This record gives sequence, structure tokens and C-alpha cells, in this order.
Amino acid sequence: MPGGKIIRDTLFESEKIANLSDFEFRVWVSLILLADDAGRGDARPAIIKGRAFPLRNRITLKDVEDALHSLAANSCVSLYTVGGKPYYWFPNWSKHQRIRNCKPKYPPPENNDNPPQSAAICGKMRPESNPNTNPNTNTNPNPTSEDPLAGIDGELRGKLEDWLRYKAERRESYKPTGLKSLIAQVEKHRKEVTDAQICALIDESMSNGWRGIIWDRLKPAKPKTPVSYGEEALLF
Repeated sequence: MPGGKIIRDTLFESEKIANLSDFEFRVWVSLILLADDAGRGDARPAIIKGRAFPLRNRITLKDVEDALHSLAANSCVSLYTVGGKPYYWFPNWSKHQRIRNCKPKYPPPENNDNPPQSAAICGKMRPESNPNTNPNTNTNPNPTSEDPLAGIDGELRGKLEDWLRYKAERRESYKPTGLKSLIAQVEKHRKEVTDAQICALIDESMSNGWRGIIWDRLKPAKPKTPVSYGEEALLF
């Protein structure tokens, strides 16, 4: 592509970019530079490592693979497969790059075969650029007909959103029934403990890498039993 790839300075003001680790940011920039004229590229970790980090022996294939899935979970790139081979794609590529003579090197996503994760070049994707024929444009990793966290606000809502992102990054996103069960557990325990205790448990679950929240660890404070001295005590 004449003039090379464009990386705009406004990306430094993007909250999504700010949430990336330094290594994830380097992988993201590398994917842009390695993409073909249509914004697509080979997503095999060995290929990306060999092209983007040829002299970085400490970087492993797992490091690259984890970064790819994290970028997809943060809507910075889309992953898809064609013929069993993995590829990545920037759906809004033409919006951010100057393309004169587009000569794609890699195959496009196949709508009916493993549709790519909804993603954009670190921004919202236009509806006409969405390869997924599903009309639901909710970006929540667990889409439902309405806000699943309705009625929960403040620090607890933010912590639950962190938990949902954590599960999505681990490729363990909740199904609708599982999400309802999670919210039911939260509402149940809010009657027994404080929101701060639930937030602390969610933090503990993420920091320890747990797959789920161990609700039994929430111990409601037992009310103090009033001391009874009996009638005998009145004699002294």
C-alpha cells in the first residue's frame, strides 16, 4: 500500500489502548504493520512472533497467543478461521488507512463458518462493516435483551463488569443462564453482607485466577447475643 500503514496519534487518548499492557500494545501495533491491504493477517502465534519479534528469545508463543485473545476481548482486533487456519482482521481498516489499490493477501471471514468476534481498530465498528449477520449489536460479552446488571450500581457494578471482562479474556464467557445465576447470587448475598465484601471477594477471585466465585467465603457477621446474668447476680 503506497505510503505504508497509518497509526494515528489520537490512539494515545483511547481508553481501550490505555487498558492494554505494554506487550499487548506492541503486538497490536505489529498486527497493523503486518496486515495486508484489506487489514487482514496470519494469526498463527509462530508467524507473528517470527515477523514481529524475531530477536526476542524471551517472548514465547503462549505470550503472543494470550495477547491476541486479550486484544480480541478488548475489541481491538477480530479473530476468525478459514479452512481451519487462524487469521486476524481490522473491520474498520478502510476508515483508518488510505487504500488505493487493494490487493488482499489473506482470505476474508466466512459469515457462515466461525464468524469473527465483533471488533474494530480500537473503536466502535460501523454496522455495515460487521461481518456477523446477527442483528444484535450489544458489545457485552454476554448479550441479553436488557442490561443484565440493571439495579446494581456504584463500585459493585464496576467490579462485576471487571469480572465479566476477566471471564471473557479467559474465553469462559457466561451463557445467558449462567449470567442470570451470577446475578441471582449477587442479589442473594447483598441481603446478608455489604457490597464492599462482595467486591473484595471478586477481587480475590480474579487475583487468584479462579474460574468462579466461591460464595461460601462470604461470612455474614453474627449478631452479638445479649449477656444474661440471671437473678442470682442481683444478690451481689
